[in-house]
Amino acid sequence: MNLEPDRIFDPIRKGTVAVIDEQYKFVRYLQSGKEQLYAYRTDSSESQNLLESEPEIAGRMRQVLLGKLSEVNHRPNGRE
Repeated sequence: MNLEPDRIFDPIRKGTVAVIDEQYKFVRYLQSGKEQLYAYRTDSSESQNLLESEPEIAGRMRQVLLGKLSEVNHRPNGRE
């Protein structure tokens, strides 16, 4: 994760976040919404973005990443 500084307790909206499973790495740039998917075990240089060729894997990993981000951004006082 590379997050940009923001006011304390504000939701995370800037920076780069990633989720990794046993084979893939999914990256999302929060400000632009740009995404990348790599098979990091076989493409250690991350030269081949598989986002378009593996939409099901990208979708699954996007759900995990956005779910965790939402969880982190949830505040007890109801701010998100």
